[in-house]
Amino acid sequence: MSTTPASHSSPRLACPSYTVQLQQLLQLGNADKVITARHRGDFSAAFGENTLEAFHRSYQNCRAAIETDVRFAQVPSGGDQKDAAVVFHDTNIGKMLVDRYAPHFWDPSNIGRDNTPLTQLTVAQLQAYKVLNVFTRQPLGRGDPNYPGVHTLNQLLTDYVRGGYQSLIYLDIKMSGDDVANRKYVIDTARVIKDVDDANPGSDLFNRVILKYNFHLFPRPVDLSNALAAAGVIPILGVLANPYLAPFGIKRINDLPAGTVPQPPVPTGGARPYTADYSTQAAKAVGWWSAAVRDNGTSRPIVTPVAVEIVIKDSINFLNVRDQTHPVLGDYLVPVSGTAFSSMPGCAANMPALHPCNTQPGSVAELAAIVKWYKKALGIFAAIPDYLFWRDEYTEFGVPNLTPPSSGGLLKTMRADVGYYNNDSRCCYWADDRLSNDPEFIEGADYRMILEWHSAIGVNLFTADDTDSIDRFYDIRGNLDKIAMPVLIAPDRRMNSALAWAYRYYDRPARPSVQIRSWQTDAAGNTLCIWGNASSAWVGRCDASLWPAEQTTFVTRLVTAPAVAAEGWMQIWNRTMSHCLYSDSGSDARWAAAASSQCQQTALASHWDWDNGGHIRTRNNPARVLYSDYVNPNEWETLKVGSISSGDNDKWFIVVSHVGPGPGPIPPLPPIPGNRLSSPPSLLALYFKNPFTGGLRVINRLLGGWFNPR
Repeated sequence: MSTTPASHSSPRLACPSYTVQLQQLLQLGNADKVITARHRGDFSAAFGENTLEAFHRSYQNCRAAIETDVRFAQVPSGGDQKDAAVVFHDTNIGKMLVDRYAPHFWDPSNIGRDNTPLTQLTVAQLQAYKVLNVFTRQPLGRGDPNYPGVHTLNQLLTDYVRGGYQSLIYLDIKMSGDDVANRKYVIDTARVIKDVDDANPGSDLFNRVILKYNFHLFPRPVDLSNALAAAGVIPILGVLANPYLAPFGIKRINDLPAGTVPQPPVPTGGARPYTADYSTQAAKAVGWWSAAVRDNGTSRPIVTPVAVEIVIKDSINFLNVRDQTHPVLGDYLVPVSGTAFSSMPGCAANMPALHPCNTQPGSVAELAAIVKWYKKALGIFAAIPDYLFWRDEYTEFGVPNLTPPSSGGLLKTMRADVGYYNNDSRCCYWADDRLSNDPEFIEGADYRMILEWHSAIGVNLFTADDTDSIDRFYDIRGNLDKIAMPVLIAPDRRMNSALAWAYRYYDRPARPSVQIRSWQTDAAGNTLCIWGNASSAWVGRCDASLWPAEQTTFVTRLVTAPAVAAEGWMQIWNRTMSHCLYSDSGSDARWAAAASSQCQQTALASHWDWDNGGHIRTRNNPARVLYSDYVNPNEWETLKVGSISSGDNDKWFIVVSHVGPGPGPIPPLPPIPGNRLSSPPSLLALYFKNPFTGGLRVINRLLGGWFNPR
């Protein structure tokens, strides 16, 4: 079923038309400018990701483009798979749709409860749910009651066309199953575009919507063209595509029978980078997609790649590099011209930094350099920690990392402010977990939050949650495409973007006050809390009248010592920050004065983490955890440190009880020359001129940090 609201709120500003956006995009690589696409729309605590409300906000913000995710729900008997295309990011529904599911409680067993795979539900079943605020677990308000929580792709595109919106739309077609099924997902997505285009004459939808998929599925434009034609998708002006290639896709292309991918054409007005043919089928495929231009084909429909995206995370495969240091994000390497050169025929010393001859043959760096050689726009996904994961209250927490450590043992922890949800709705991983250790595609670091590195490798098209910080960075440097993006939106401090912290666009949130509550209760069902004074720590009912002079609210603070800067060890302080909790040499947990040796950042005795089982472990010995022998009807029991038990007396919730005052006044950032820097628009007022303010404190990743090579 496809319904559309009876009326739309039109954008308050005259945004660039989609024809202008497309024109700028097609010449982006040659002009070497930058454009951004807003990932999942302008979602927030008020607007759920991948909802019409989030997309409407993006359209009204004159975003050059949005990117959304396409997955396929269960197809009812006798149904057509294209009608099951929905706009949804995760493979499972728990985080976004099920109020009982609590992804931020760090419970890995939740994956089997209230977190059904999307493919097991029909569209009708999905639309019976309401999109939730991830932390409050309450349904988000909707702009139009006719629209359900999860939108079909048909609904999204119909709303877009009838609303007269101008942003381009990227459809990131998520893969599952085998490649036969994945190819059909791409074709069925194009069939939905055709359905909406046919139902709305003059909509020109194939010049406004861009297919995004892993191009090992279609190694050359003609392969996709033939598959679309066979399915009856033959628009007169062709189809727009943004293929991307990750290491696993590279391997699949290289494993195809020899000769499957022939040598690509020579760049217009130029030559291939080597005097011999490309050495791998993946390099040939990248050459085909990079060489394709709007008027290149004889087959119908013509497939035009607007950009080619390579999943590259570091500079390890460039042969000549130089060390650089970001003041917050740490050390990184950039490609430079130099004496080393590739073994490929025709290469010599002192080639340009981004010449394929400055890369290892067969590497992701070579593929990115081939894109630049053909002057095609190079795309990338800029991974930025998800603000929904570490809202204000969680920025000083250590949380479990559910990715098993490579050498066995206990699951490691990580800082809450570097975390990402897994796409199956589980908490959590950090960037290093996703580094490839495949001998063919070793990744030594993840530089994708370092915008200077992106500049050094020539990235033109960014997809990200926080495009505002990226826009500001490139506009200050004169590289932003101002025709496509004439209006800048100030980075929204409510988003808690780690990127905005790193580039000093606003301040890091203040530390919250927390209660540490036991999973155990007393005989009357009362919750038990950790208490403390200047020397002792104990467990008793969370009733302030019991010990009015003592404290049951504390402050957590992440440990930022270089050796553990990216890990989730934290200190637990009293409310006034005069004492910290530490584990003594015996079996007790005690309080020490702030100036004491136990409270220093390097003191293992005061380092704690909170694991996925609810245990608060001491770094002195992670097999030892906080517990109490609370027995009814006692009023209290000493807080102790000991081995993990089978009961609940050593399991804890860390609960925010109060968010402290925010930072003091922050000096405003200077306006960006030649542009309007606008506050995030409200429902009542859009685009009022209001220079944003910046901050002095930023992500605490000094002296190394999680992006440094190891």
